[in-house]
Amino acid sequence: MRAARRQKSRSPLREMPVRNPGQSLEEELQNLIEEPLMPLIFVAAYVVVLALLEWWRWFSSRPPQPILMSVIAVLTVLYVTYSCADLTASAHAPRGRH
Repeated sequence: MRAARRQKSRSPLREMPVRNPGQSLEEELQNLIEEPLMPLIFVAAYVVVLALLEWWRWFSSRPPQPILMSVIAVLTVLYVTYSCADLTASAHAPRGRH
């Protein structure tokens, strides 16, 4: 009888916790967002800010080059959009069981 009581009184915190349903998929999607996606978004935002600063220089009669910076910004945003679409497609791709 005492042996049965000792097993019941054992703390559940000593055992490994059970993973939540879908936890591995959630972690994979989080890694997909953190690693390749965030730097792309920051690069696109940075280039757009540079283009806006060049336009401001142009309106304030300083020697501007807004066309060059706008072309670079548009190309960068197109690249980031393409990369985001590719990452989204890979995130929604069906996964096989291992």
